[in-house]
Amino acid sequence: MSNEKFRVKFGLQVGDTTADINATTGDITTIGDINVNGGDVKTTASSASLFNDANALTVSMGGSATTVSIGANTGTTTINNSLVADDISVLTVDTTNLEVTNIKAKDGTAAMTIQDSTGAVNVSSSLQVDNIDIRINTISATDTNGSINLTPNGTGSVRANGPLDVGTIRALDGTAAATIANSTGVVTVSTELNVDNLNISGNTISSTNTNGDITITPNGTGDVDLVADTVQVGDSNATATITTNGTGNLVLNTNNGTNAGNITLTQGTNGNITLTPNGTGKVVVTDNSTVLGGLLATTNLNYTFPGLPLTSISGNNGLDAASSMPDSASTLGNGAQQQIAQYFGDTFAGPLTTAVLSLKSAFGNSATSGTVPFTGVAVTAPSGLISTAALGTINYNGYATTGFTDYIGTRNQGGGFNGLHATQVQSFALETFADGTLTISGATITNVTRTSTTLSSVTITGTRGQISFTATTPSVGQAVNVTGTLTGTGTGITAGTYYIVAVASTTSCTLSATPGGPPLTTTAGTLTGLTLARRFITVTYSAQTNIPFGTNALITIANITGVTNGTYMAVGTSTTTSVLIGVDTAAVSLPGTQSLSIATVTNCGTGFRVRAFPTATTMNAGNRLELIDHRASAATYRADTFTISGGAYGNTSTARVTVDSSKVTMALPVAFPSYTRAALNAITGAVGWQAAVSDSAAGNGVVNGAMAFWDTTNARWSYISNNLAL
Repeated sequence: MSNEKFRVKFGLQVGDTTADINATTGDITTIGDINVNGGDVKTTASSASLFNDANALTVSMGGSATTVSIGANTGTTTINNSLVADDISVLTVDTTNLEVTNIKAKDGTAAMTIQDSTGAVNVSSSLQVDNIDIRINTISATDTNGSINLTPNGTGSVRANGPLDVGTIRALDGTAAATIANSTGVVTVSTELNVDNLNISGNTISSTNTNGDITITPNGTGDVDLVADTVQVGDSNATATITTNGTGNLVLNTNNGTNAGNITLTQGTNGNITLTPNGTGKVVVTDNSTVLGGLLATTNLNYTFPGLPLTSISGNNGLDAASSMPDSASTLGNGAQQQIAQYFGDTFAGPLTTAVLSLKSAFGNSATSGTVPFTGVAVTAPSGLISTAALGTINYNGYATTGFTDYIGTRNQGGGFNGLHATQVQSFALETFADGTLTISGATITNVTRTSTTLSSVTITGTRGQISFTATTPSVGQAVNVTGTLTGTGTGITAGTYYIVAVASTTSCTLSATPGGPPLTTTAGTLTGLTLARRFITVTYSAQTNIPFGTNALITIANITGVTNGTYMAVGTSTTTSVLIGVDTAAVSLPGTQSLSIATVTNCGTGFRVRAFPTATTMNAGNRLELIDHRASAATYRADTFTISGGAYGNTSTARVTVDSSKVTMALPVAFPSYTRAALNAITGAVGWQAAVSDSAAGNGVVNGAMAFWDTTNARWSYISNNLAL
């Protein structure tokens, strides 16, 4: 029966096991297994089902097969139930599709659904792709410290179309660059931040483009507020400029202009700089401030000060004051005036001081090193003023056709380089000024004594060393000896030595710890337990040509027994034979090597002159007159006529002496010197000398009081009345 077909028409049952073949339908039914060792189960039908029975709820295919193929390379494979697989590989060929509705885990848990109408893939728990886990609203890395890289293709970009919540932003190398706080949203950049051409690093905002500016522009009328105690501008060690953006003025004030003064820099050619204090405030220039150039004072903003070249002797390097017109019809104008006010109570100097305008001159240069820019000559140290050099000048000038006379400098006529002025008051040196040390020593000092006066009922009356006591004679410079133990209520004064630096009255003074030093710090109260005595020494010396020690001079004492060598203050001014010095000592004597010395100017002779011009005179040095030339050795007063009048009120007194070009007129008797005959005969006279003789009646027929003259013919004194000898 080889190669022959076996046909069963009505059915076939094989063995003990039921295996039926339906003759009509061809169906084979068996309760056992079907083993197909040939490898294929085939059908010629265009549609076939395998295990298509309602009772077959679980179907296993492949068993131990490692490769299972379903369908051709084209078409569609449909799995109506859930697909559970350990691994699925889909080989896409042409348009082959894997159509899936639900993908579940092996335990039946639904993991993924694919919607028919939209194709949307819904993952019910999480989706893991390599080391990426996508869960709910979170994409995270599953490997330890794993990063998540978003890499667009080519020039593509990574975009976030909604808010991007970030905790930390890092560089590609993992370095933390920025963190964002959860509760506040504050962004913290750990190193630096570049925004366009701006770099923010540490406490610095800088531009990154070459020489790039940084512009801060508020919106609308907004302002830029710098909230800091100090604002610094400019490059390191470079000149800085604060300016406006355009033609606006620059105004500096405080408190946003409320109750504040202003400094206004007006923009434009010849613009003013205006200092405007608030209310009754003042413009205050502090100690040791320097003014370079001239200060021009006026309230008339339209007034133009004449130019003064500083290379000219008339050039101004100080303060110019000009009168000004009134600001309105209801006010008066302002005169040109400079005032110096002295209040004696402000200093320890006392009422002998005055308001002072000091004019000083020296040879050499004001700078201490370098060269003079105009000439290139090396500067020289200041040196003593030489004889005939001017010490200081006050000039007076009037307005001429072309301006004030001292401004005419182009022809060396009038003012300018030669320094001529209509009237000039000037002090000048009579000798070369010289510093030195005046010393009185050895046998020249002939005696020394000590004075000590106890003060009674002494109390401290103030916080700056003020004490009061029963009337005595305190003087600046005196020493005050203090002994005992303080049990009173005052503080600041204990046993020791102090010095009087100010005297308010005969019952009060101020104490210092050093001669001429600052006042003590004290507390008012009693000085119970202490005894105070004012003390000084009197040093006598051989008569000096000049007074050696001025008022309250600081004198260095050496080698006077009982006095510690040092510097002490003179009490008042010395005489030519003695000086009082504030020294606290219990006993004093001269050992023979004693000395007093002081640094002083040993040569300081000066004179005073007034220069002016006669009327109808060309203004040049040849026509200028010395109206007054006054010095200690001689004085010259020049005028066509001198008149000396009395001092009666209302100018009612007549002229007493008038000197003109032809005569001397006396309105009062002239008093001549009176001598006895013996005294006058002892004097050798000269032509023009006259004197009264008190005892002239004793001879030659004249009465007492007769006038005598020097008789050059006989070289004797003779009476005017009879030409006879005395």
